Amino acid sequence: ATVGVSYNELTAAVGAMANAGIRSGSTIGTGMRQLLVDLITPSKNLKAELSRLGLSLEDIDLKSHGLSGVLENLKNAGFDTSSAFSGLEVRAAAAYTALSN
Repeated sequence: ATVGVSYNELTAAVGAMANAGIRSGSTIGTGMRQLLVDLITPSKNLKAELSRLGLSLEDIDLKSHGLSGVLENLKNAGFDTSSAFSGLEVRAAAAYTALSN
């Protein structure tokens, strides 16, 4: 809650990752945690990917948009699997890819 993700959003995201074929609770949890960390403290690589796609840090602010809003902003801008692996840590990229499908 302190990062701007509601319990309902988190539960839906975990369910979506399981539906995408990730069966290990540990893998889901680690991927989700790393995705949130990467969004809260964007790396130089993520900032470069956002800039390339015309997005700002405000567009990925979880407190302003919530998790589903941030994911929608990224997807609508063309942030795809390649962008995810360029801008996010590997576990976060895998989680994003599962959620964006």
